[in-house]
Amino acid sequence: MYIRGHGKMGYLTSEKKAPAVDDPNYAIWDAENSMIFELTLKLGEIQQGEDNVIKYFNSLKRIWQDLDLVNTYEWKSVEDGLHHKKTMEDNRIFKFLAGLNVEFDEVRGRNIGRQPLPSIGEVLSEVRREESRRNVMLGKKGPGVAIEGSSLVTTGGGCNKVVAFQRKSDERPRIWCDFCNKPRHTRENCWKIHGEPANWKGKIGDKPGRTIILTTNEAETSPFTNEQMEHLLALLKST
Repeated sequence: MYIRGHGKMGYLTSEKKAPAVDDPNYAIWDAENSMIFELTLKLGEIQQGEDNVIKYFNSLKRIWQDLDLVNTYEWKSVEDGLHHKKTMEDNRIFKFLAGLNVEFDEVRGRNIGRQPLPSIGEVLSEVRREESRRNVMLGKKGPGVAIEGSSLVTTGGGCNKVVAFQRKSDERPRIWCDFCNKPRHTRENCWKIHGEPANWKGKIGDKPGRTIILTTNEAETSPFTNEQMEHLLALLKST
């Protein structure tokens, strides 16, 4: 239909006869005939496939621009020119919608049913919005979705679960103990391993002489087994 609108349909139906070989217009006829035939074949083969919407549209647009280069127009009135432009745009909208993947059936039917058809830019924008909406929905349902911000990590088992707040890497304190998962000290001076200093008075209500005391909950969340802890305590006592 777009070839007919450009007045080049005769090249495909053989209605436009080739001039004599020695005719000055023969070279022009031969070049246009070959080019239009090749471009028309390419245009018919283009489907969205694995491409996103904008890449698929740009593939069509390049062919349309090439076809425009080999066509000239002579209008008897401004109205004829506007009518032809609208007809050409409608045909390209149909081609664009027809080549979309099956997941765009709803938006395709919605646009084809509109009278008059919107501009091709409006149709493209609507299809892209649908593509973005589908990507967001699939992204939420699919595995490995990255959610910006903080996250909650649950460790341990049974009813003694510890929910740790995992901060962003740039918010985490520079000094961090990887044994008790608390800030402002390291494993080398962690009281849960080495015990409290002798001169530590403790908080009000704390019992004196508190050293390493593992409760049931702490033992379940400790990265060491009981055997490893016993070995560690033996090493500390021997120093």
